[in-house]
Amino acid sequence: MFLKALKIFLLSIFLFSLFGTPVFADIENADETLKDEKLIIHLFDDRLCPVCRDTKNFIESILDDYPEVELKIYPISDTQKLSEIAKEHGVEDYGIMAPTIFIGDNFFQFRDFTSRNERMIINAIEGKIIEK
Repeated sequence: MFLKALKIFLLSIFLFSLFGTPVFADIENADETLKDEKLIIHLFDDRLCPVCRDTKNFIESILDDYPEVELKIYPISDTQKLSEIAKEHGVEDYGIMAPTIFIGDNFFQFRDFTSRNERMIINAIEGKIIEK
């Protein structure tokens, strides 16, 4: 028992010397780090747009399944915010069209809302590659 404890202690010292911080500190703080890393969905919509309404309702309906996701909704008329978010996501070629959605590295503009759009949103949330 003593030898096992000694080996663990020496291994901890060795790992500490390699990485400069206790290995166990990262494990203890992992949950807090994950909480801070929310995936933000930026949705630009028009309150009179039925496709926007369907898109928003779908996203809101799945948020409980993805606690790491936060939905932020802006009016499509806020062109300054749209330009800022597009720039942050590296999107240069976009039209002012509702709904416009940014999820992670993905950018969408829908003319209608179908089950294919639902799958695209879920895949983007889950970090899967999107076929555009």
